[in-house]
Amino acid sequence: MGFISTEAWKQWSAPYCCRINPRERAIKGEMKMAFVNEYVSDEDVKKYNLADVRKAWNCDIPPGFKYVWTFDRERDCYFILLRSGREEFANRAHCVLYFQGGHWDVEILKELGGSQSAAENPYRIIWGLVEIKNLQGDSVPREEFVPVLKEALTAYGYRGVHSQIDNTIVEFTF
Repeated sequence: MGFISTEAWKQWSAPYCCRINPRERAIKGEMKMAFVNEYVSDEDVKKYNLADVRKAWNCDIPPGFKYVWTFDRERDCYFILLRSGREEFANRAHCVLYFQGGHWDVEILKELGGSQSAAENPYRIIWGLVEIKNLQGDSVPREEFVPVLKEALTAYGYRGVHSQIDNTIVEFTF
């Protein structure tokens, strides 16, 4: 699948940048994959009221719409990319992260310096954080929330359940 070696991975470090390759670590038994990209079952759509979630973020639900998410069953936590920007905001995305019983409105952007072509190897995605809001007013410390968001984005990879690129490296500026 084209993963980089663990030794090469250990040599990378940069302040404020999180370089994670959970797929390789999971294969080697160093960790288990918590988040997975999947189509949402009809039962989970009802259980988590996903139609209401999409409506709350002003997202249409066209006929035949199929829900997808990046889900961690152990922590009862999910990440959904709701919509991406257009024109000058094409590098931005609005997402929701359901964490510790609350919905977090997250706006992220693909930073400059990431890959421009799927043929690049490794393929790099660099995420920046624009804004985080908790709509219920719950107080989860940033130091608890941000690592979970990074895990979800790392598992989401290139395009979640829809499409992945081998040897993808996900980095963060937050």
